[in-house]
This record gives sequence, structure tokens and C-alpha cells, in this order.
Amino acid sequence: MNVVYTFDDGYSIITAVSLLSLLESNKKVSELNVFIVDCGISDNNKNKFIMLAKKYNRKIIFVDGKNMERKIPIKLDLLYWSFVCYVRLFFSELLPQLDRVLHIDCDTIIKDNLEDIYNIDLKGNLCAACYDCLPTAKYALGMEKQSKYYSNGLILFDLKLMRENNIQEKFVEYIMKKEGKLPYLDQDVLNVVLENKIYTLAPRYNLMTQNVIFKEKSCEFFNDDEPYYSKTELKNGLNNPAMIHIVGFKYLSKPWMQPCYHPYNKEWLTIYRETKFDSKEDLIKFKKKKYGIIREIICFLWNIGYNVPLIRNIELIFEKKNIKRKCEIYLKNNQKG
Repeated sequence: MNVVYTFDDGYSIITAVSLLSLLESNKKVSELNVFIVDCGISDNNKNKFIMLAKKYNRKIIFVDGKNMERKIPIKLDLLYWSFVCYVRLFFSELLPQLDRVLHIDCDTIIKDNLEDIYNIDLKGNLCAACYDCLPTAKYALGMEKQSKYYSNGLILFDLKLMRENNIQEKFVEYIMKKEGKLPYLDQDVLNVVLENKIYTLAPRYNLMTQNVIFKEKSCEFFNDDEPYYSKTELKNGLNNPAMIHIVGFKYLSKPWMQPCYHPYNKEWLTIYRETKFDSKEDLIKFKKKKYGIIREIICFLWNIGYNVPLIRNIELIFEKKNIKRKCEIYLKNNQKG
């Protein structure tokens, strides 16, 4: 099984958590090769990754992903993200020796063996992924209501078929067509260029924060005629998760932005300390945030409240209205455009 992570040094410690959870959960996999696309990783951290993998008798293969921005001959609007996101679109070139690779996002916890999905029959599709947990990104991009929109948290790529179909060139062409302005960067590119060529994975392989909070009711963020999982599918996934994708949501924060109230905060911190990447625990030291103590009080109270079923259901109602409002705004803007 070939797995790939893509990041720069700012995400080294965060990725180490995901990698350790992957190695621990996939001990029974006979062959597991981890490719790290280096977008600016220090030699010190590279050595730490190598030593971490050695404990499990696994190999780390570093691939130079620096300066890949030259592949896109226009200025990109990266918003608050990094060009590292776009590097994922160039796996077919960066990993020429591979026919298939499983991409995993850095902000994840792997909780089960992934070999079963690595070996699935893609039925002629170019990749496999899970639906994104919200419909807003699809409408922000201008896609139709019936269009499927997937998260890039975990993606199985058929690199051989992508090379045969010149997909990398099509990625670049689409970015240029949009003049480098894409709300969700590489995720948008993948969804448009590979539309109807993405195999849908079960939700257990990319359970996002909203799913964890609102459980199977999180499917109510979608209308009945929009492609998404059923409540039964989500419930089954939550009962047997394979990957938790720690995306931001309201006042929960993320484990590397303490204090954090995410349901998987304690589990993430336990793995983080086991990596021994950050002996002084600098990553999780309290950092001042905007609005300081007032914000922290609000966060604390909100996170007590959402654990009460009645308050969580009220929050769900407000969140559904907010999402519907955003989608309607995007739809109107798209019609004007």
C-alpha cells in the first residue's frame, strides 16, 4: 500500500500525529510505503519521520515538491491557504513509479486498516473519495444542485489512468480558466475536472468535525435531492470510524490551537505526545486569540451547551438555516454571473 502526505515544515508535527496513527492502525498491512512530498521540510524533521517509521519497520520516501508553483503560469489567489494544497494535483508527475496512491490530509487521525479501500475496484473512475460534509463549497464553485462534491481529506488516485488521460494538464487548464481564483483550491479543481469520475467511499473513511458533533443528523445539512449519505450510512460510519478529519467548526478549535474542545482532542494529544516530535510541547501552548478571554469564555460555554441534546438540536436548526442561506446567496450570484 502506497500512502502520500504533502506539507511544509509548519505542518510537520501535525502530520506526525496522522502518520503515527496510520502506522499503528495498519500494522497488519504486509507492505506500507509512505511518500512525503517535501514542500519545505527541515532535515531535523525529516530524520524524525524516518525514525518514527523505523519503529514499525516501514519506509519513508521523500519527494521534492518545492517550486511546483512554476507549473501554473498565473498568479494564484490562495486566500488564507498555502500553495502546498495545489501540489496534490501533480502526483502523477511527482510519483512516476506509482500506479495507485492513497493521499491523506495532515489534520487526520487514522483509526483502522485502510488496505481494503486501497485495493478496491475503481470501476474505471480516476479516484475515490468521500462526500464533503457541507453543500456550501459546491455552490460557491458554481456547480449544479445534482452535482457530487467530494472532500480532499482522503483520496485514492489511479495515477496510471490519470496519466493516460492527461489529467494533470486538464487541472492546470481549469485553474487558468478560473484565473487562479478558486474558493477551495485543489478540492474545487478535483471536483470539476474529475466530475462523474470519482468513486464514492463510505463515510467512515472521512468523518469530519460536523459529522462527529451532529452525528447522523449532519446529513440534514443537505436537501433530499442533493447527493449525500443517508442517516443510516452516517450512523454506521460513526460507529466504526476509519478516519477522523479534524476540520474547523465554530468554537471547537483544533488540538494544535489550545484550549480545544474538539471531541477527539484528548486522543489527538495522546498521539501527539507519543510522536516525541515536540518535546517542549510548543505547538499546543496557549496562544492568544482574537478577543482573548471573552472569546475563550464563549467557547467554553458553547462547548458545554452543545453536549446537551436539546441545545445541540437547537444549534442544528440554526446551522441548517445558515447553510441554506449561504447556498441561496451562492446560487443567486451564479445566476447573475
